[in-house]
Amino acid sequence: MNAKRPLAGRCALVTGGGGGLGRAFALGLAADGAEVAVLGRTEQTLNETVSAIESVGGAAFAVCADVVDPSSMDAAAEAIHERLGALDVLLNNAAVMGYTGPDWEVSPERWWSALEVNLLGAYRCVHLFLPRMMKRGTGRIINVSSGAASMRVEAYTSYSTSKAALTHWTDCLGTALRKHGIAVFALGPGFQRTPGTEAMLEDPAVHESVRTIFRDLFEQRREVGEDRAVELMCRLARGEADELTGRYVSVHDDMAELTRDTAKILREDKLTLRIRT
Repeated sequence: MNAKRPLAGRCALVTGGGGGLGRAFALGLAADGAEVAVLGRTEQTLNETVSAIESVGGAAFAVCADVVDPSSMDAAAEAIHERLGALDVLLNNAAVMGYTGPDWEVSPERWWSALEVNLLGAYRCVHLFLPRMMKRGTGRIINVSSGAASMRVEAYTSYSTSKAALTHWTDCLGTALRKHGIAVFALGPGFQRTPGTEAMLEDPAVHESVRTIFRDLFEQRREVGEDRAVELMCRLARGEADELTGRYVSVHDDMAELTRDTAKILREDKLTLRIRT
């Protein structure tokens, strides 16, 4: 393995890669040597990500598709497989913040939209790209989750529910795929200052209680630098924590401690969503 480019010769897919944390993730994987397929809905922003990667000597290409649209994802998978073959890393980052408000005021269709992107979109990607990973017997899947998965936010239930479900599904999938040589992780990137989170502050459509939460987080400087999230993601993509497959790993965790305590974490079933009694 090339110490400076540990993913040299490998290939990756980043969904939601047109900007924000997704772009940072794509740049991080490319810096590690991977060729990166960048998938998203907006061609212009995808091309900007590709240009940013190529400007520093990386390899990338854009795939315009929507994770909630089966036909566009089928076409995207065909194009990615044709160019890359089986993926080494699938990074499910595409997400929406979702609608906010009391559940008795948010329509079922609006409430479900966050789960359709954040959960079903990730499932669709796994369904499309996992079979080739399994055939080859190697690969890593990283699902970008959130601390909201374990928080009680009354007027923001669609997003938090989608991330909780994503985290638990990661646990189930990791258990199923362990014997196939594929590791799966739920990544907690920490609170990030992105166009999406900044928009929550001023959007009148966002429930005031949620705006207050985001405003307090910014005022308290609770946001985590994207470099920390990228570093953690790359360490997972390199295989440094494969024994912890299925677990939720956060930027607030100490990777050295996690790897040192792997046996205890597995024995005590930690870093999972469980009802503890």
